[in-house]
Amino acid sequence: MPPPNAPPAIGVPPAPGSLPLLDEAGALDRLGGSSELYATILNSFLQDLPRSPAVVRGHMERNNLLEAARALHTLKGLAATVGALALNQRAVALEREVKGGAAQTEATVSALQQAVDASLPVLLDAAARHTRA
Repeated sequence: MPPPNAPPAIGVPPAPGSLPLLDEAGALDRLGGSSELYATILNSFLQDLPRSPAVVRGHMERNNLLEAARALHTLKGLAATVGALALNQRAVALEREVKGGAAQTEATVSALQQAVDASLPVLLDAAARHTRA
């Protein structure tokens, strides 16, 4: 159970019926309510997140779909851990497309970039709230 003062899931979903950008309370719950642990994991995730689309693009341009799928799989798991629900679901869908051979480089990278761009400000805000000065 999340702490009583934990914020609710926040972020405006991009379309009706879609997930919120961030379920901070759920992430804190999964981490035993530890704001310090959440900040550590979130800050680590934020170091690599902006480069994720370029990493996936590089693998796909080299026709290394296995590594592209691995990068998306890692992103999927980390996004779930920090409560980035919409980003997690986008990574799930893109990983499935890459593994199925149906992914096109530009469409995949564009979809991932949009998800990262939408999630990044909300995640940075959460990191600032949980990081001790």
